Amino acid sequence: MAGLRPDVGRCPSCGSYVARPAGAFAGAASVQPCPNCSHPVVIVPPRDPPPLYTWEVYPNLYPSAPMPKGNPYRWPPGILALLACAAVLLLGASATLGIVSGATAEAGPSGIAGTVREVEPSGIAAPALAGAEVRLTADAGAVSLAVTNLSGAFSFAGVPMGGLTLNATYPGFRAAFVYLFDSPFYASPDLDHLVVLLSPALNVSAPATSTVETLFPNMESFITSVGSSSVLLAIGGIVAVAGTRAIRSGRVGPAATAAAAGAAVAPASLYLLGVTGPFPILLLPAITASVFGALAATLAATMRYLVGPFEGDGPELGPD
Repeated sequence: MAGLRPDVGRCPSCGSYVARPAGAFAGAASVQPCPNCSHPVVIVPPRDPPPLYTWEVYPNLYPSAPMPKGNPYRWPPGILALLACAAVLLLGASATLGIVSGATAEAGPSGIAGTVREVEPSGIAAPALAGAEVRLTADAGAVSLAVTNLSGAFSFAGVPMGGLTLNATYPGFRAAFVYLFDSPFYASPDLDHLVVLLSPALNVSAPATSTVETLFPNMESFITSVGSSSVLLAIGGIVAVAGTRAIRSGRVGPAATAAAAGAAVAPASLYLLGVTGPFPILLLPAITASVFGALAATLAATMRYLVGPFEGDGPELGPD
């Protein structure tokens, strides 16, 4: 159609020229019947840049994107099942951490034992140091003193639960500090067979060495982290239960979507509060609950989008 005016097309059947009506939109393609053979003629106005795809030239020939397969009104039972599973997992993990927190606070004393040895420059432990002084400081500030025997061994009995600081000293060696933690459910490794290594001091003012073998400095921080995680998981479980009640009432809308999103986010508290370190077994139910909540939130939001605008809390469970 080179050389034609923008409002004129040519019939591909009989070759007649067809003009676009004066009232047609100037920027869009229009289809006009040929006055001689009635064949439809597409009149496309020039544009810059030129169209690259056929759907730009013939937009009316392409139908709208079809709705995804499946009836969205059948999704609520699946969303309900996902939310119910997430609620059970979250509430179960919350109850477990609550029991751990309470039992730890009531735990009685325990014992600690180990040896003090010299460290050679190669890093290999040399013979034990007999007569080394070992001080153990508990959370409450109580200090216990022990002196190593001929084999370099020491032991403490009646040690209260919580954060512990072990300080070993020996003449001519740098002092060593070891930070530990003891509780019935989480403790530093090998509390019954500790090995404290002392390195020779080049001068009297040589700094002490420090070793941290715990994720929590004291009992208060441990109970606070575990208790806070328990509360946050319980809130996530209660929110998930509220979401199931909303779905059972016959509606899937913002309330159910928000409840599912809350169930998906709640397990993150375990990582943020450092509880996954001492309790890695909780990772499996936490991740599972998070995945279930995310799937439920995605399905609820997608259903709301596919069903269209609605009033109240959301669309009914089924079409009329």
